[in-house]
Amino acid sequence: MKNISNFIQYYILLDIIINNLIQQQNCYEFKIQAKKGDLTLDHLNIIDYSNEKCNVLIPSLFYPILIHSNEYEGGKLIVDESINLNIPMLEEELYQTAKYYWNTDKFLNYFEFYFAKYNKDNICYFGLSMNYPNNTSGLEENQVLLSWLKDKGQIPNKIFSFDKFNLNENSLDTTFYFGEVHNKFTSNEGIIGTCKINEEDIFWGCSFNEMIINDIAIPLKRAKDNKLYKIYLTTENYDLTLPRELINEKDLTENVFKNNCKYDVIDKDFKCHDIFKDKDYIPLKLMSEDINITLELDKFNKYFSNNNNNNNEEIIKINFKNDNNYIIFPLILFKQFHVQFDAEKKVINFYTTDSSILQVKEKKKEIPKNDEEDSSSSLTVFLVILIILLVIGIGLGVFYFLRLRKNKVEKDINKFTKFEDEEDFKNMNENKVY
Repeated sequence: MKNISNFIQYYILLDIIINNLIQQQNCYEFKIQAKKGDLTLDHLNIIDYSNEKCNVLIPSLFYPILIHSNEYEGGKLIVDESINLNIPMLEEELYQTAKYYWNTDKFLNYFEFYFAKYNKDNICYFGLSMNYPNNTSGLEENQVLLSWLKDKGQIPNKIFSFDKFNLNENSLDTTFYFGEVHNKFTSNEGIIGTCKINEEDIFWGCSFNEMIINDIAIPLKRAKDNKLYKIYLTTENYDLTLPRELINEKDLTENVFKNNCKYDVIDKDFKCHDIFKDKDYIPLKLMSEDINITLELDKFNKYFSNNNNNNNEEIIKINFKNDNNYIIFPLILFKQFHVQFDAEKKVINFYTTDSSILQVKEKKKEIPKNDEEDSSSSLTVFLVILIILLVIGIGLGVFYFLRLRKNKVEKDINKFTKFEDEEDFKNMNENKVY
């Protein structure tokens, strides 16, 4: 028996080790970096991926597949069919002449998956969206990168995350985790906030009731249908994009920025003076029924390597669109959070240990109406049964009491009758004549 017990223990230990090894092999970790320029911040780039035909490989929240440079010579042609992929958030209709290819590069363990070629200054995209728009042609759902890798067992789950950003002397850095839930979101430490994605959504976005900048509250409802704006997250650029219907340049300039900023129509940003008051950012708070989360609206100058050419202007990168039904926030607004994107549960999770920037609201446990009715009916039945039992109990008690009393009376009568009979018999004996 002892040998069998030891065998079971060793088997369980071996199983745990094997599962951990498999999980580690199917979970990927990449360093992400954006280098500081004189007046720019470069694209977020997966620096572990080296290819002479890709100047940068951007982890993209909007593209559904890998988009490679047109100069890339690797891969295998699958079918001579163009892909028509229109993503409104990026304002581009891409891949009119792109074709299916297999990727056989060392990236992701030489595993094969679909990608497309497109000539755009050797900028490549690692597609992370959940799906693609309905008007897409030349692409199937099972060819979407997240779905393909999950179906082929290359990743355990359609989940990825970005750690907190670190601002270094020459770059902005973070870590990209791909394929599995990060252990921060399974531990009991820190604070985890969650926002749900609509079931029909294919891009990564959430809805909030209100946005607060400089203590000015801005309701996030669309005028045309009174529905909440969807806030999509992007890694492709650093612009905060707002609909003019929601708030325009004048409203922001006069009310929110207190006339210390002027909107530059050409550069599509605000030029400000002394608005940050010796800080690098202005708090931007989003409020919903589930969480309150505080982001950082940056003074973008802090991402420039040379600030001598800025004439003491403080730049805030905000872009306006006339007909937008949505808002776009760059991921760096969430730089103080570890942000996890979960396509399995269709949620975005935010992790931090700082309770001042994330508050999770406790929901009151309400009994559903049907349950209330059932509880009320059950209580009524219970009370009726209890009353009936009490009546029966009292009746039995009274009956038992009367029965005892009746027995006592009968006993006394019998006793008295017996006594009289004895007296009569005695008298008869006394009066007998011999």
